[in-house]
Amino acid sequence: MLRKETPLKGEIKSARLYISSLGVFDAFINGKKLGIVNGDGSTAYGLLAPGWTSYDKNINYMTYDVTDYLQGKNSVTLAAVLGMAGTTVGSLMGLTITIQREMILDCWRKCK
Repeated sequence: MLRKETPLKGEIKSARLYISSLGVFDAFINGKKLGIVNGDGSTAYGLLAPGWTSYDKNINYMTYDVTDYLQGKNSVTLAAVLGMAGTTVGSLMGLTITIQREMILDCWRKCK
């Protein structure tokens, strides 16, 4: 499990969190599970994103709109397991859990 606390100052216009993983993960901000917002405004919560991946061909990533999840002090938590990377195929490829994440903020004024 990976947890990072990030305080933010300034009014956020929009925020996106991009996550890629060798393995699968569930992501949380301030204890709320991240999901994908559907066209009708409802939220779909996947289990262990990004799902099955053929790691020798590509590595999928997920994009989350996290604007409404953020507040002054924020805790980003990623719970990860090997998933398909932990199978015989993944073991033969020498895969271990690896997570890459980046949050992009667009603020009305300067963000810190």
